[in-house]
Amino acid sequence: RRLVKGEMMEFRPEFAVVMGTFDNVVSFIDPMYKRVETTVGIALPVIYNKYMGLFVAMMFIPAMACVIPFGIIAFTIGLPLFLPIAIVTGILVLFNTLILGLILLLSPPGRKNLLQPFVDSILEEDVGKRLVYNVGTRPKPWELLPLFIPKHPLFQLWLCLFMDFVIGNATYLLPFIGEGFDLIWGPVQVRTSHDGWH
Repeated sequence: RRLVKGEMMEFRPEFAVVMGTFDNVVSFIDPMYKRVETTVGIALPVIYNKYMGLFVAMMFIPAMACVIPFGIIAFTIGLPLFLPIAIVTGILVLFNTLILGLILLLSPPGRKNLLQPFVDSILEEDVGKRLVYNVGTRPKPWELLPLFIPKHPLFQLWLCLFMDFVIGNATYLLPFIGEGFDLIWGPVQVRTSHDGWH
């Protein structure tokens, strides 16, 4: 249960489980964050020196200028060998990035600056309250789309480009199966575009 604008509202069962899990995770992350903050806080003036980025670029750019041409040649010649390695490496990097991003999102600054404003913006809407709290009927999936569509035009452009080029063209990675996925993705994209922006 939570107090919302002077009224006690009860979570839907699935969100009660989510909130309980969230509280357990936060109670684990907060002490860990405090220890890291205390340890790293001593070195922060050195890490955040305004010339540090220039120093890193001076080391990184010449090395890349030498490595990239040889990398292109080696990757082109050894494509059948390197492609599975590149895919596995990409998956591992993505997985580790997601875990690190989730930990940073659940840290006290992440909750305050990113997570809490996002949750507040959802709960301001009637459909968001019906989703999270046990009031009224559950919203239909297409009623939820406007909650997750960015309001800023630049972010909307990035979302459209992502849907068109990244998801739309990803089907070319799966020969013969990809065309079947297009039959599913086409209507989903139309419904998302229509209900999200209208």
